[in-house]
Amino acid sequence: MFSITDDLTYDPGCWATMQTAHQMASAILRRDPTTHQHADRLALIEMKLFDQGMRDLEAIVRSAADDKAAICGIKLPPDYDKLHQT
Repeated sequence: MFSITDDLTYDPGCWATMQTAHQMASAILRRDPTTHQHADRLALIEMKLFDQGMRDLEAIVRSAADDKAAICGIKLPPDYDKLHQT
């Protein structure tokens, strides 16, 4: 189960979920998850969603990609629905 330890750090399971979400959302946005100039902003969106209690990987990915696209005024790729499915 996902949890935050007493010192308010994320446990390895939480980090793994957020890292996977970041990789998937970056793929949807067609951005490199580590070198894109705004990769950290996308990660912060994912962390915020996680901190708000969202634990479903697909929901985090979809919400983060949608939020970032809206903020940046970019159009998601036509195959968006296929990219976010596992």
